[in-house]
Amino acid sequence: MEEFELFASKLEELGEAEVRERFAHGAWSNRNKSYAEEWLRRKDEEHPKARAALRDAREEEALSISRESKEIAERALAISEKQASEAARAAEAAERQALAAEETSTSAKRQARYAMYAAIAAIIMALIAIRKDIESFILWLLQSIVA
Repeated sequence: MEEFELFASKLEELGEAEVRERFAHGAWSNRNKSYAEEWLRRKDEEHPKARAALRDAREEEALSISRESKEIAERALAISEKQASEAARAAEAAERQALAAEETSTSAKRQARYAMYAAIAAIIMALIAIRKDIESFILWLLQSIVA
C-alpha cells in the first residue's frame, strides 16, 4: 500500500481535475492506472460526504439566520406594541384636551351671550333715561323744518 500512497501524493499535487484529464487520455498504464482509478474512486466517495457536510453547514447557517430573524421580529413586535401603547395614551390625552377645549368654548359662548344681553339691557335703559331729551329734540327738529 506504500506504493499507492506515494503515487496518491503525486496525484494530490496534480489535483483532481488534472488527474481526471490525464486518466481520460490514458496517461497511465497497468498498476499506476489502477492506482489512479482507485484514487479517483476515493475522491468520488469524498464528494457526497463533502456535499453533505456543506449541506449541513448551509442548513445550520439557515437555521441560525432564522433564529436571528425571529429574535429581530420579536424585538420589532415589542417596539411596535410599545409605540402603539404610547400612541393610544397620546390619543386619549388629545381627546381629553379636545373635550376641555369644547367645554371652554361652550362656556365662552355662554358668557358672550350674557354680555350681549347685558349690553342690550344697558342700551334699553339708556334710551329710557334719555326719552324726554329725544322727544324734545324731535319736536325742535320738526318745528325747525316747518318754520
